Amino acid sequence: MSAMKRENYEYWEKNDPDPRGLSLETRKSYRVVPSHFLLWVPVDINLPMLIHIVVFYKRGEFLWHAPIQDKDHIPPFNLEESPFTKTAASFRDFSISTSKINGTILRHPNDTYGFLDEIESSEFIECNYTRAYHFFTLYHKDKGQRAQTFKQKARQLILTAKTVLDSMGIPFWLSSGTCLGLGFLFIFKIKLKMQAIITVIQRCFFSGKCWKSGI
Repeated sequence: MSAMKRENYEYWEKNDPDPRGLSLETRKSYRVVPSHFLLWVPVDINLPMLIHIVVFYKRGEFLWHAPIQDKDHIPPFNLEESPFTKTAASFRDFSISTSKINGTILRHPNDTYGFLDEIESSEFIECNYTRAYHFFTLYHKDKGQRAQTFKQKARQLILTAKTVLDSMGIPFWLSSGTCLGLGFLFIFKIKLKMQAIITVIQRCFFSGKCWKSGI
């Protein structure tokens, strides 16, 4: 940043609470990390050429970034067309390639097209740990053998679905009903009282391949 400032660039910085330390015990992050930078050279036009730096953080097996705009942070320029504007997002971890353009070394995702394809379905909704804490305080975690067996089977089922669908390049997500335990569209059925695992596939992606793969 100091080098850019020496070149007369102006900049805007956004910081966000670091979500990597969130849990049912903490429920709030007091550590702040940089999430976005805008760099530009002042010119006599409404919108100068911007350099937008998005900071990705590793969370488990995926990469995460915060939105550049929220109720407390409004960037100095209109970025409505940017896919990084209003929602946090998650991406599969990726390897980096290095290219040299006009003497400048640039690093970019090895599978650039794969990274760009993920943007459309990358929206990330953070767990509301406060509500989860109140729920478990009221109802308590079920640590019985039956519940533990269900959790194990559910994880195995989701992993199997992910492996098969990823191998065919078919995007999917867990329905909100699955996350709440109140699902109604039973595609994958494992029941414990009212619980179910539901994987949603857009109709345009569903084909005979799914049946042949056991889905």
